Order: sequence, then structure tokens, then C-alpha cells
Amino acid sequence: SSAPAGNKHSFTPRELEVLLCMTYGLTETEIASALGTSAYTVQEQMQSIRRKMNAGTRIEVSVRAARNEWFRR
Repeated sequence: SSAPAGNKHSFTPRELEVLLCMTYGLTETEIASALGTSAYTVQEQMQSIRRKMNAGTRIEVSVRAARNEWFRR
């Protein structure tokens, strides 16, 4: 069974890496470079994250992650 939508544990390990980069404000190209993948792959992962969180924008995703303290700095 899968975790509830928007739950930190409903994401793949790679999606969590992308999400963390998003919370730091990195662009798709910067995330791709940091993770050693293509910008297209990052776009697909961001879409998956937004879909799982039922979020419309990457800003909304980052705000929710911060509010839920998924990544403590």
C-alpha cells in the first residue's frame, strides 16, 4: 500500500532529492547538473512530485515541504 498523497514517504528516493533541491530554489538545469541527470528527467520528476502532492506549482511544493519540516537545515 502507498502512503497518503503529499506524505514525505510517498516519494521515491530520487524524487526526495529533487524536492530538496527545489526547496533550495535550484532551477531544473541546476538540479539536473547536481544529480547527474538530464533536465528532462528532472522535469518529469517534478511533475510526479506535483501530482503526488496535488500541487500546481513548484513554489507550492516547496512551501508544503517547509511547513511540514521534511528537510531540516
